[in-house]
Amino acid sequence: MDVDAVAPQEDAVPQSAPLSEAQVLNNAGGFVYKIDDFARLRRFTILGSEANNYYVKRDELELQNAECVLRLLAEGQGDRVVAEVKAISLEGRAPRQTSGIFVLAMCARFGDTATRRAALAALPAVCRTASTLFEFVQRCKELGAAARHARQDVAAAADPAAILSWVAQAAKDTTAAADDSGASGGSGSGGKLGGKRGSGTRPAVCGGGGKASWGRAMRRAVSNWYLGRTPAAVAYQATKYSQRNGWSHADVLRLAHPDPEAHAAKRRKLQQGGRQEQRQQAAPAVGEGAADSDGSDSDTEWVVLPPAGAAADGEGGDDGGAASEQVALAAAVAAAAAALAATHVSEGVDPAEAAAAAKEALCTADMKAVFAFLTHGTLPGREPRARGRKAAPAAAEAAPAAAEAAAAVEGCEDPASAAFTTATASTTDADAAATDAPATAADHPTHYQKCDVAAFKDVVRASTGGTLVVMDMRSCNPATRAWCVYEWAATLGAHGPDGLHMQVDAADRAALVGSLDVELAECYSPDDKIAILRDVVEQHGSTSEFNDKLKLQLMLQPLSYRVDLRRLTERARGTAWRFGPVHDWLDAGEGGARVLCVLAGAGEGKSTISAALCDSAAAGQGVTAHHFVKYSDQRRLDPLRAISSLAFQLADRLPAIRPHLFKVDVSKLATTTDPGELFERLLRAPLQEALQPPAAATVAAAAEGEEAPQEQHAAGAGEAASSQQVVLLIDALDEADPSVASSLPDPGGASGDGGGGSGHGAAASEPGAPRVEVCGNKIFQLLTRQLKSLPRCVRFILTARPDAVSGDLRALLDRSFSGGGGVAYLTPRQLRGEPDGADDGGGAGSAGGGGGAAAAAADGSNAGGSGVLVYHTLVNECTAKVPDAADALQSRAAAAAPAGPPALRDLHVAYGCIFTARMRRLKRAEGRAVHELLAVLLAAQEPLPHSLLHALGLGGALALLPGYPVTFFLDEHHVYTLHKSLADWLAEPAASGMHAADAAAGHARLAERLLSAVRGTAGGGGGGSLSEYALKYLVRHLVACGDLSSLEALLRDYGFLAAVFAQGHGHGVIRDLLRAAQPTPGVADARRWLLARQHELVGVRAAEDVLKDALDCPVGTLSYLAAQEHVLAGAAAAGKARWRLQRTLGARTTWPVLRISMRGSSGWISSVAWSPDGRTVASGMGGKRVALWNAASGECIVVLDGHTDVVSSVCWQPNGRALASGSHDGTVRLWDAASGECMGTLEGCPDGVSSVAWSPDGRTLAGGSGNSIHCWDAASGEATTVLQGHSAPVRGVAWRPDSGAVASASNDQMLRLWDPKSGACTAVLKGHAGNALTVAWSPDGGTLASGGDNEMLVRLWDAGPAVTAGGGGAGTSSVALSQALPQQEQVHAETIASVSWSPDGAAIASASMDKTLRVWDAASGECRATLLGHIGKVFSVAWSPSGRALASGSLDRTVRLWDAASGECTATLEGHGDQVYSVSWSPDGGAVASGSWDASVRVWDASTGACTSTLQNSSGRVSGVAWSPGGQQLACALDKAVLLYDMPSGSTAATLEGHTAQVVCVAWSPDGRCLLSGGWDMCARVWDVASGQCTATLQGHTMWIWSVAWSPDGGSLATFGNDASLRVWDAASGECSATVQVRTLWFSAVAWSPDSSELACSVMDKAGAGWAVRVYAREG
Repeated sequence: MDVDAVAPQEDAVPQSAPLSEAQVLNNAGGFVYKIDDFARLRRFTILGSEANNYYVKRDELELQNAECVLRLLAEGQGDRVVAEVKAISLEGRAPRQTSGIFVLAMCARFGDTATRRAALAALPAVCRTASTLFEFVQRCKELGAAARHARQDVAAAADPAAILSWVAQAAKDTTAAADDSGASGGSGSGGKLGGKRGSGTRPAVCGGGGKASWGRAMRRAVSNWYLGRTPAAVAYQATKYSQRNGWSHADVLRLAHPDPEAHAAKRRKLQQGGRQEQRQQAAPAVGEGAADSDGSDSDTEWVVLPPAGAAADGEGGDDGGAASEQVALAAAVAAAAAALAATHVSEGVDPAEAAAAAKEALCTADMKAVFAFLTHGTLPGREPRARGRKAAPAAAEAAPAAAEAAAAVEGCEDPASAAFTTATASTTDADAAATDAPATAADHPTHYQKCDVAAFKDVVRASTGGTLVVMDMRSCNPATRAWCVYEWAATLGAHGPDGLHMQVDAADRAALVGSLDVELAECYSPDDKIAILRDVVEQHGSTSEFNDKLKLQLMLQPLSYRVDLRRLTERARGTAWRFGPVHDWLDAGEGGARVLCVLAGAGEGKSTISAALCDSAAAGQGVTAHHFVKYSDQRRLDPLRAISSLAFQLADRLPAIRPHLFKVDVSKLATTTDPGELFERLLRAPLQEALQPPAAATVAAAAEGEEAPQEQHAAGAGEAASSQQVVLLIDALDEADPSVASSLPDPGGASGDGGGGSGHGAAASEPGAPRVEVCGNKIFQLLTRQLKSLPRCVRFILTARPDAVSGDLRALLDRSFSGGGGVAYLTPRQLRGEPDGADDGGGAGSAGGGGGAAAAAADGSNAGGSGVLVYHTLVNECTAKVPDAADALQSRAAAAAPAGPPALRDLHVAYGCIFTARMRRLKRAEGRAVHELLAVLLAAQEPLPHSLLHALGLGGALALLPGYPVTFFLDEHHVYTLHKSLADWLAEPAASGMHAADAAAGHARLAERLLSAVRGTAGGGGGGSLSEYALKYLVRHLVACGDLSSLEALLRDYGFLAAVFAQGHGHGVIRDLLRAAQPTPGVADARRWLLARQHELVGVRAAEDVLKDALDCPVGTLSYLAAQEHVLAGAAAAGKARWRLQRTLGARTTWPVLRISMRGSSGWISSVAWSPDGRTVASGMGGKRVALWNAASGECIVVLDGHTDVVSSVCWQPNGRALASGSHDGTVRLWDAASGECMGTLEGCPDGVSSVAWSPDGRTLAGGSGNSIHCWDAASGEATTVLQGHSAPVRGVAWRPDSGAVASASNDQMLRLWDPKSGACTAVLKGHAGNALTVAWSPDGGTLASGGDNEMLVRLWDAGPAVTAGGGGAGTSSVALSQALPQQEQVHAETIASVSWSPDGAAIASASMDKTLRVWDAASGECRATLLGHIGKVFSVAWSPSGRALASGSLDRTVRLWDAASGECTATLEGHGDQVYSVSWSPDGGAVASGSWDASVRVWDASTGACTSTLQNSSGRVSGVAWSPGGQQLACALDKAVLLYDMPSGSTAATLEGHTAQVVCVAWSPDGRCLLSGGWDMCARVWDVASGQCTATLQGHTMWIWSVAWSPDGGSLATFGNDASLRVWDAASGECSATVQVRTLWFSAVAWSPDSSELACSVMDKAGAGWAVRVYAREG
């Protein structure tokens, strides 16, 4: 499109000026075209003016709309106004009736005589419920006051503002009067049905200046509203809408004075031939004329009453509540019916006339009873009814009369009396409900509920965006609410699974499924419940079927294929299918081929055939379940979703498997990430059990000694096979190939071209050969590894391109199903009713092959076919539906139509014609929007919801897309493309030219929108509320568009990362991150973090967990620094102290050499091998399995099972298309890299296989077994040569790069070189001092490297062709392995149990369970010395007051004294009988106290080492000791108490008790007045030493406290616990001032610096695989 052709007009009118005189100024300051008063009236009636908008307030809108109505009335248009309001109401165009009722009331009060008459006549049509009637009455009352003012002030009558002010004043007067009368506590009648309690003898609404009576027209209109309904309908309205807007039925009936008898007499008079004028003006008869609007089917149905006691859920409940009143009302009607029936039957009147008269009389009597009850709370001819529970005898009194009436009419044979019978039975049922009997009346829902259900389904259907479910399971389980359950089912039926937007975690989903039962679900109205159940039964056959299907939907979350099936079926309409080959295949059952595969190229109709086969009408009930793979929908490529979808369909078609599925733990199901595990739970086990009954029955019969004739057995077996045959269809297997499905480059390298490939035995890959995607097609993996293992009666129909699965689809299928019936191949042409132009070759019954067209399809050709069928679809549908495209295509056809069957290039040309024709017609802005939309659609990873396009501002461009609605179409609120070829064409600029879509721009647009959603969640950490799409693909979009700054910020959103990993998308996000070619330092560092910690992050559920993991990163990395800043910002926001990490002692500050750990295997790893392209690592595992790993992400791709013993060696074929594995089971297995299938098993090694190696050309395989080397031909699997000569087992084998020699290493300490053709040994290389274990060639084949045990050497041998040919020895050179080893990290190898700061603050000492102590420079973090000597774990360390010595206590029961300068041990103090847990120096440095688990405290002379005192306790463990600052007392932690000893006497001064578990640590305040203790009861206590009282309890830790410290300045306390938190407390208030998250394990230690400015603590350094010391400093 020439964008320059559309230029702005020179005389463009500015927005601030009108285009013409027809425009007027609007409230926003712009100019719009003026609308007439009737248009404004419609807007007001439909939309109302309920709220302000940006430019105008509600009062102004009300004024303008009222002025419009008054103007129309003044113009004499009142009848049209009434008609408009009535039409809008009846057609349901207004969401609320409020505005229409207001207009109708204005017509009734301010209109002329004809208008007022018309308005009152329209009252039953507009006000169809009592609630709207009350609103109309109130509006009339308010407007009546305004009308009186208008009559008094004629000038103001024309002013709408004055009228509205009068209305507002009248409303205020009414409210005040109601409040006054309510406060007076009047004793007026009423109750729930009879009026407002305590409202006085007169209705409150009649006060406040209003009239206490109505005019005749108003009375007649309101009377007709009641008399035009059945008694049942009036009772229903009274029950449901007892009072609204300050009005009750008692109030209205007292003012209207309806007379049922006079109304019935007038009707009889008209029926007898009265004047036509009277006939036109007569009101409808009692019981007729309003059945369509009041919620009643006919005049014979009674209102469904809730059982007694239901008043608790409604309004009021005073004086007995609703239940007693409803009981009395039913009893009154029952009594009247009984008396009337007895009279007619006794007089012998004609049955038909008697029934008619009885019907009319009954209705009149019923209506009078209802009016009397509503108005006075009593029944005709009776005393006022009793209150509360005293109403029950009235029901009992009426019950015999009702039963008598029922008996009187039971024998009447005239059909006209059937309605009367129904009414009598219903009242009896209502009476039974009142006497606590089952409420059988609830079996007759009213018309109102039926309309509700229908309207509800219409609303759900009209909500094209689906249903958004927001729930709080802690407050209410929506599965126990009938309307909620019904709404979900209606949504699924109308919009499919994509329409039900319900984000719940695994536990909540399990609760929903476990509690769902529509029969037990609650409903406010019993009528609603009955209507729901009736519709459920009509739609599903039974409530159990409904429950099962909805449970399965919520449990399995299946994919929806409705759009695919519908569209494909529509396109194929009129096609003459020839499904004979398919029917033959189906009829063959288990005796035929297990797989039927339709092979064809792109666009040749494979998916159309699949849709036709899924159509039972076309294919004859053949397909049981299906899965349509779709390149543009990543959900379709997920084997987990495919398994769930297949299981759902199978459960729908085979109810027998449902009980097995319902046994599955739903919470575990939602978190399963292993396809094999999910397959076992949802498919294999349920099908295995469900399809076994016939066999089980045969076994049972045999057990009983019964044996049927052989013919009967055969017939039964055939029937069983026929009845149990299950057919699974998988369409478009090729679209699951990674090169097709991925729109981003793979982290391992560039994408391949997708062409054909060579066989496994071919030579090494030539340039241009396709790259092998190792087990990349997950759906094919599902088929061949899981689905194939289903019972034999489960068969498969597949469609695919011949070049699928790296070009080897046919060979892989044949090999995979060779032992199970084989594969039959067809082409689309064989299944369409076309003339036979050539021999189609083998039919469906020919397992494993077929020639002709099938063979051509396997080659990817199109010979003899109809070409690319999507071309015909495109041309035909665009010609019919898209005018501009039709013209372009016709011109193209006239110029150069395809000479033969259309090819892919013809399809591309057609796309170009359609796009060019449309883009030329668009304006510049429209064209820009179309290009943006195309970019978004191309970048989308799933079909996008239409609502998202609107949110992007591109919803309006959808209809402008070239070829819409053919090339692109909207279905089930999602946007789809016609065919994959269209996306390929748009993505390739060489093909689409100027129409090419900018996918990067589309990724950027989507990323921007998704990022706004992430930022919109609470604090950025509400990842749980994000859409599944954002969690899965936001990172992918950011990488694809290159917005790395936003990506870096996103990777610091710990809530987002927590949601990603919690939902199982962590590995996918890491793969996407690895695709970033040039990441920023922040992105690269975050990627390194996620790679290293991905296995630990899989289990996280909250942002705090991810943040804690980030704090485990090396302290110098950007990931750690970002996490620390996040913590500090949170502390600042909370008003707490900020503690920043200053340095670490002995820990890594950068990432270690180890980049990733590949976890997931079971057993030890025996062998590893890189694939030739470097993208995959294979490992042999001790668990008899082979694992393939993604080398970039560390994700386990697949685990290959088959060996029966330990896998000893793995090796890749040089072209990467196959993998060989050798095992101790004596076999070598060959695995196909693309599918993971075992291609063959090489046998002949009874001593097991120790190593395997491929020849460089990939044709020969060598394996060491026993003392020999076996060689096999890889293509045939035959053994070719056995190389013998070693005298001990062969441990390693390697081929020289030119295939001229084989080298072997053996336990005989020698290497041998062999000629693989002759089998002769050409050289023997000696020199190893132990077993030679491994051998490898240099790339040039001139040098051989080997290694062995008992020597730290790698030996290099000169082993060129000359050596090989001469058979002589070779020179050697050795390299010491120790020279290449990196220096060991200076970290503790085990937990640090204690840290101590030197008195001058220059050094920190640490004691570790690795039996060592280390002294660190506190400023630089360097290790000054490592103190060795203890032979057990070291639990405690302490500096002497002078700083020249250290004391330590150990598990070896000793106390050691050390010289701090030299690191030498100066004394070993022995005497304790158990481990020494704590040591403490006296303030003068002359003594050391030690506490032991032998229940004693020993005091040692520091200079002599002699024990000067032993403080022995009878029992317990001393876990902590501490000298008081003055040295007069010694505190020790003993069991659950703290003991204070006077020193040097050693007498017990006090026992401080209060802890509820073991006390393990104590610390003195600097002034010696207080003591701090901590223990296993998760709290720390502050004690007043003088009184022995606990002055404060510090609570907050969630696990044991191991260490406490009091700051030297006395202002702060520190506690460190097993909950990985270091807490700082204010010593004065006891409040926690800061919390530092620090990873630790078991023990934790903390110490203050001498100046109280820093804290040192022990930490587990995961990056360095050790334990270190961190130093934190307070900020601010």
